[in-house]
Amino acid sequence: MENLLTTSERKPRPGRPTQSQAAHKRRRILDAAHDLFLVQGYTDVSIRSIADRAEVSTRTVFNLFEDKATLFGTCLEAISDGITEPVVIEGETAERTLDMFAVKMLAAISEPTGLRFARLVMRDGSEIPELAAAGLESQHRQFVRPLAEYLAKLGHGDGEKLAKIFIAMVIAEWNRSVTFCLPLPDANEHETHARTVAKIFWNGIAMR
Repeated sequence: MENLLTTSERKPRPGRPTQSQAAHKRRRILDAAHDLFLVQGYTDVSIRSIADRAEVSTRTVFNLFEDKATLFGTCLEAISDGITEPVVIEGETAERTLDMFAVKMLAAISEPTGLRFARLVMRDGSEIPELAAAGLESQHRQFVRPLAEYLAKLGHGDGEKLAKIFIAMVIAEWNRSVTFCLPLPDANEHETHARTVAKIFWNGIAMR
């Protein structure tokens, strides 16, 4: 006679992972990708190596990320988490808002991990189009788009064009230091530079 199991004795059937489990796997994948990209570069890292390090299947990786470039771009965005829009404080001026945004952006790209990823994109992007595209999309989503929306609300013309001009001004000294292997500006120099750029930029568009 067949031995019937009670409800409590039956093993649960495997099903879809819970939201918490999925988030944990995603975090493991991002951590693995982050470490491998920094150590091996972009070209030598495969989805298989990321999956093995994260202890998940390649199918799991592809279920969460479209391809390696998407995964790389997500790693870039994780570095600058928290910079999704200009810091608007009640009663604060537009010039001061731009100043604070510039300081946060410079801090994000000057932080050791952010700097290493930026150098990776600058070094290999010309030969690997998807790498350059991932870096460009990350910059657009994290910095250009939110700033463009803010500037558009102020009613000073093409918000996206103005945002790109402002960001180019903000990172000019940082870009010079990285390109020519010079010491990066420190936090005080970042603040002084951000304040100067915000003042010049805001006075320029306010007079239009």
